[in-house]
Amino acid sequence: MKARAFPFLALGALLLIGGALVYAARGRPEAAAQTVKITQLEGRGSAEGMSVETCDMLVIFGSFASGIDHRLLERVSAEVERARGFESAVLGSWGREGELTLCLKAAPAEADRLYEQFKALLASSRQENGWTKLERKDFPIFPP
Repeated sequence: MKARAFPFLALGALLLIGGALVYAARGRPEAAAQTVKITQLEGRGSAEGMSVETCDMLVIFGSFASGIDHRLLERVSAEVERARGFESAVLGSWGREGELTLCLKAAPAEADRLYEQFKALLASSRQENGWTKLERKDFPIFPP
């Protein structure tokens, strides 16, 4: 009876060790699979202090005296809440016409991928009102 149990114990030990190695190589799987909800700060001026020094990525919604592009804000917000790899998302106000800044903090291993993902999202969007730009430290402002 003991001779038959040995292969199963060995297989179980291999699976356990293999799982630990995969866990160590990938980091915490639950953190990578996590999504975030956007926290909205109240009051005009609440975006003060948001910069590429304090955020991994900024999506800034500005206005030409006509308000911001609310459809694009909805698309970006939905993508932030759907995307994996963000640690936090905070939306702050700074203008009289609804201007907003979205401060995104990403897991270090995900920051480049998420920047490219949001750059593609903005590039594929037709701006209906105002202007929108994406900023990241040591990267050119998009769109230029």
